Amino acid sequence: MTPTDRWPAILLRLQAEEWQRAADLAAALGVSERTIYRDMQALDDEGVPIRAVPGKGYRLREDYLLAPTALTTDEAVMLLVGSAQAAEHVEGRYRAAALSARAKLAAPLPDAEHERAGALQSSLRLVPERAFGRTAAGQTLHTLRRALVDGRSIQFDERRAGGTRRTINPYGLVHRAAAWHLVGYDHDADRVRHVRVDRITDLRLLDATFERPAGYHTPLGGDALPDQTVRVLFSAEVASTVQAASSVHVIDTEHRPDGRLLMTLRVHHEREVLPWLLSWGADAYVVEPDALRRRLAQEAQRVADQYREAPTLME
Repeated sequence: MTPTDRWPAILLRLQAEEWQRAADLAAALGVSERTIYRDMQALDDEGVPIRAVPGKGYRLREDYLLAPTALTTDEAVMLLVGSAQAAEHVEGRYRAAALSARAKLAAPLPDAEHERAGALQSSLRLVPERAFGRTAAGQTLHTLRRALVDGRSIQFDERRAGGTRRTINPYGLVHRAAAWHLVGYDHDADRVRHVRVDRITDLRLLDATFERPAGYHTPLGGDALPDQTVRVLFSAEVASTVQAASSVHVIDTEHRPDGRLLMTLRVHHEREVLPWLLSWGADAYVVEPDALRRRLAQEAQRVADQYREAPTLME
């Protein structure tokens, strides 16, 4: 268990009304007192307001705890979903806070609501509409999210499949091979299918409801780890300002003696990195793969072709 993994457990045990000795915390977490001292110092460095009194122990400052707040079951379920996903995207004190809040919210919930929260957590991706790449997908995303939350079936036509009308029980949204996919049970095919969201048209929300299979969870990660390697050489002029796109994984950087930067990336598909590479213009050169370098050259040529003739004021 890493230090930050222990922080949620420590915060759950710290209250404003009771003191917790280092020995008690160490016994509860199965670590040494010295480890607790280091953790408490780290939490204090992170800005968590902890009071420490020799001979008494530790507790949270009185004004750090909010007054009791009554939540509806739905509110608690949605906060459970949000806190779990928030913990995946923050570090330090706020990750610890998200995990300890999740534990507090989960404690009083009935088993059925635990199951509902787990199903929603595994099926919803809290992403902005622009993540789907085009404005027209906004309404599609809105309807899919509503169907996922309400557990309602949907109907739609699937583009590139002859306009086939499908009835689906939606289980979740995943990101795979640089595209968003709906995962759900297809009534006609009698199996779980993946359908690209950008191929969904004429989407309708049905009145019919469904229950997900017991224990079913849609993997939020969606993709396996990226397995395509891309190596890019950046000019010395931009080497100090290069920032990788959010869709790629940087596995190595090498600063050359002449000031240039060689960056090695892992991607699922070259589509993910193409716009980012184009944004660097002539300051980025793709070392490998050859196919991506050729595609980048073709895209750059297409852009240049659009400006062969200078536009006039009448255009």
